[in-house]
Amino acid sequence: LRLVVTGCCTNIAALYTVYPDLMARTVVDVCLMGGAIGVGNMSPCAEFNILADPEAARVVLGQAPRATLVPLEVTHTALVTPDVLARVRALGSPLGELLASLLTAFEETYRTVFGFEHGPLHDPCAVAAVVAPHLFTIEHHYTEVVVGDQITAGQTIVDIYNMLARSSRSDLAAVQNVHVAKRMDVPAFWDLMLAALARADARSPIGAAPSPA
Repeated sequence: LRLVVTGCCTNIAALYTVYPDLMARTVVDVCLMGGAIGVGNMSPCAEFNILADPEAARVVLGQAPRATLVPLEVTHTALVTPDVLARVRALGSPLGELLASLLTAFEETYRTVFGFEHGPLHDPCAVAAVVAPHLFTIEHHYTEVVVGDQITAGQTIVDIYNMLARSSRSDLAAVQNVHVAKRMDVPAFWDLMLAALARADARSPIGAAPSPA
């Protein structure tokens, strides 16, 4: 079983806490959309999903046999550009119009708060990391979630340059516990997304003629 977590880790951490044997037998990989190597989006250093329950995120990253983190540095490259919207609307269906409106729901916030020209799409990046890992550059690093009530709560500390090996915590250097996505092939990601949306549109009841009574 491979789990994709696109919100806070509370429920998954509860499963690891209450049913550790079951999780150990059944779950081989947990892929999280969350965290940030650098700047956060809900605090100076924390991303929303991790900050919502940093203790749970710490449990999941520590317990999962393989944990993959898809951070903001990756998801912020999946921008919903006019070209992407045109491709979605080219489905020529009510579902395509609905999806186009949903994809731009946070565009103004990203423009005014974060200075983005276009809004990003976060959660499908984590799904793509599972179904199409070849689209990603993924590295193995020691990663820890900061807990507590300090300003750094929810920060995901990623030892990108293996600094721990040269510090007093060199014992942690060998514990490269998380696979961290660093880059994504953005055009290929959108090709994957549009193909999936086309398949969904072919089966969607949205806009379909009602069945005869």
